[in-house]
Amino acid sequence: MNFIESKYDTLLSLFDEMSTLRGDSKSNYQVGQYLEVFLYAENGARRPYRGIIQDCIDGEWEIRFMEKKGDAYVWPVKDDISLMPGSDISQILPPPTSIGKGKYNFIS
Repeated sequence: MNFIESKYDTLLSLFDEMSTLRGDSKSNYQVGQYLEVFLYAENGARRPYRGIIQDCIDGEWEIRFMEKKGDAYVWPVKDDISLMPGSDISQILPPPTSIGKGKYNFIS
C-alpha cells in the first residue's frame, strides 16, 4: 500500500466514525420512531419539523411529517413525505399524546 492509499483509507475510516457519531448509522433509527428535523424555510429561517419514520430506502429515511396547528400537531390532509439522511435528524421523540380531534402534543 502506498502513501496515498494509506491516507485515503485513514480518511474513509474517519468519515465512517463521524457518520456514526452524528447518527447517520442505519441502526440508530427504526421505522415507527417519531423525530424532529430542522429544515430551512424559503426565507432562510431554520425551523423544526416533526414526523414519523416510515421506511429506510437506499440509506435514507422516509419520513411522514406532521403539521403544526397552534400548540398542537396534526397529520396533514395530503401526506407530506420526504427522504432524509440520518444526519438531518436532530432528535428522536417519544410518541405524541392525542389531545382529541386529530390533534397531538409531544411531551418533552
